[in-house]
Amino acid sequence: MAQTLFYVLVAARSAMLQPLVYLSSVRLKIGQRVQVPLGARQVAGYVITADLSKPAVDFEIKSIIKIIDEEPIFTPEYIDIAVWIARVNFASLGEVLFMLGPNAQRETTQRRRLALEEEEQVIEDHPLTQAQQEAVQQIQAHQGFSYLFGVTGSGKTHVFLQLIRLARERNQGVLYLVPEISLSYQTYKFLQAFFPDVALWHSALSPAQRLRTWREIQQGKKNIVLGTRSAVLVPLNNLGLIVLDEEHDTAYKSSSTPRYHARQVVMYMAKQLGIKLIMGSATPSLEAYHAMQEGVIQKVSLPARLGTESLPDMRIIDMRAHSGIFSQELVRKILQTHEMGKQSILFLNRRGFARFYFCENCGFELKCKHCSISMTYHKSSDTLLCHYCGYQEKKPALCPQCDNPQAGFTTFGLEKVEEEAQKIFVNLRIARLDGDIAKKKSELQKILKDFRQGDLDLMLATQIVAKGFNFPSLHLVGILSADVGLSMPDFRARERVFTLLMQIAGRAGRYEDKGEVLIQTYQPQNPAIAYSVNRDIEGFYRQELTLRQELGFPPYSRLLRLVFRSVHEKRAQDAAMQTAHWLNENCPDGAELLGPAEALILQIAGNYRWQILLRAPRSSVLHHWVAPLHPQLRAFPQVYCEIDSDPVNLL
Repeated sequence: MAQTLFYVLVAARSAMLQPLVYLSSVRLKIGQRVQVPLGARQVAGYVITADLSKPAVDFEIKSIIKIIDEEPIFTPEYIDIAVWIARVNFASLGEVLFMLGPNAQRETTQRRRLALEEEEQVIEDHPLTQAQQEAVQQIQAHQGFSYLFGVTGSGKTHVFLQLIRLARERNQGVLYLVPEISLSYQTYKFLQAFFPDVALWHSALSPAQRLRTWREIQQGKKNIVLGTRSAVLVPLNNLGLIVLDEEHDTAYKSSSTPRYHARQVVMYMAKQLGIKLIMGSATPSLEAYHAMQEGVIQKVSLPARLGTESLPDMRIIDMRAHSGIFSQELVRKILQTHEMGKQSILFLNRRGFARFYFCENCGFELKCKHCSISMTYHKSSDTLLCHYCGYQEKKPALCPQCDNPQAGFTTFGLEKVEEEAQKIFVNLRIARLDGDIAKKKSELQKILKDFRQGDLDLMLATQIVAKGFNFPSLHLVGILSADVGLSMPDFRARERVFTLLMQIAGRAGRYEDKGEVLIQTYQPQNPAIAYSVNRDIEGFYRQELTLRQELGFPPYSRLLRLVFRSVHEKRAQDAAMQTAHWLNENCPDGAELLGPAEALILQIAGNYRWQILLRAPRSSVLHHWVAPLHPQLRAFPQVYCEIDSDPVNLL
């Protein structure tokens, strides 16, 4: 008796855009993983169609080598969502399924933040205030997307908690997303106090942990998933509620293929599957705020802090009238805070000791040999370090170009702040907390514990503790240089600075003490700073939206960025030129091509970068414009092309 053969379509773990047909001697299910031959290699793949008719082809169809899973990993519904993610982000289906499935690779950029996981917190279940009850009712009554727009300390998490309770009473699954691993542990502990069936999901879990957790979710043992952006396709049974916390955070956007944004994915899922979606932040992204203004998303407000919590007093210190790192007023306030028995935090979003080595004599700038950016001096290791590629070298004693002994660094980092603070505040117990310290888990945990228990008086920190941390005795927050980031040649620069200032200010006065925030700046009139000191979120957004509309930038347009990178600059440039020529000839009405041009950072990790920016009223216009060219973009010799829909960073 002849053996029955089945034809299946497999999305392989490959950049190949089209799934391939294979033969199987057994009937397979959609979503199963299999091992298949691909050229001279053997790769894993997902079955995406299990009942193909015999294809009319004139070549031999290869057979599946091995079945990896007896039961499917993905359901057909989630395969369909993955197909959409692949299409809108110009990725292969295999890339999407393997990035978001249980066998994804770890993301080292996020794994460094794991040291924050043990931060202690008191978990209490407070009765909802009238404002919180009204917020829950508004969200429950609304059929579309909702946005919980509340100041820091207004109790958004307890509103989410009540919505989760209501969903679980209906036996619905819940997906709760946070932007970073460090925040996921805090929220995970909070949810665990109320629900026994919570699973934690993020990219730093081991492959075994991921597969075990995935199966527990599939089998209904875990009905609430708390995770980062990589959790968007976890297979929850009867998914009924999605929470997207800290919606504004750019960590929801993937920086590698597929370059998806978790917010866009969950909005698509909610619409396609009829799921309730609630987003939340004290500082919404400008796109979300505009959608609220247009009525696309329901705005639900929590305008006041809970109970005894009060908003801190905020003041600007104009550094044009001061010299050095610390203004006299900031020094005085730190000492007064110490005398009160309270604590202070000083923020500077720039690690290292100093940056921008410059020689006034000959104009020499010291940059990384592999990147087009300045090196940062780290005094603790006495080395110059590139924060993009990791290249290190010794600090020169003289200008490398003209031997000028006066050449040196023009801006300071957090290590320099620490050195100066120890000279000024000799009686204060001081600690520095930045990305370099975060690598040393025991040291970081000790700093957090000591500060929480009052064993430290002054913490010097980067944005690593800008959100998600509450310290009982914290009274004063000082922002040493609010201008950092404002000079970036990116239309989102002011929005990022404003958001960071508002988030940092939210650390002060979280308990009975009202708190103070001092903002040192050389640009006191800049809207990002002037509006933040008055806590005028709506005013800043209105002005920024007016400017964006005049310039034609999102949310009044959609962008798509093409970056061509190669170790040979001429190859990257030629690929960009050829692509721009084709795009110009096929430019749709209302669309615009900007470039080609050198990327704002021309070289990173030895690769030269040229870019093209496309702009159109709708993303569908951009997609139809670029899609016919997509296969050719992968064919340039020794050139890799990044395609980034709705980029959050133009550097």
